Amino acid sequence: MNKVIFCGRTTKDIEMRYSQGENSMAIGRFSIAIDSGYGDKKKTNFFNCTIFGKQAEAFERYVPKGTKVLLECEANQNQYTDKNNNKVNSVDFIVKSFEFCESKSQSSSQQKPAPASNDNDWLN
Repeated sequence: MNKVIFCGRTTKDIEMRYSQGENSMAIGRFSIAIDSGYGDKKKTNFFNCTIFGKQAEAFERYVPKGTKVLLECEANQNQYTDKNNNKVNSVDFIVKSFEFCESKSQSSSQQKPAPASNDNDWLN
């Protein structure tokens, strides 16, 4: 089984392109920031993700930079030889599904105290 679950914030808007051919498909690339640890040991990791098709188009439309999302991905290892003849290994995460957690603006607005309400406000 090859399944990875991430919950974090997008670090930039998605970069979109389309495959060539009669049945072109949307291909989106983005990165996600994931915090781990706490206190002095807290650190942020960044992971590159790729998403395809209608999901990529929805992601482009509704997920701007800073949006907190939950991603279900599959890890994809890439191996190649660079121009200096060095073997390079990298891992990319292919998004299989995503869900919204909260946007950056929503999380900051939730931190503000709500105005006091009168129990009889519903009468007005």
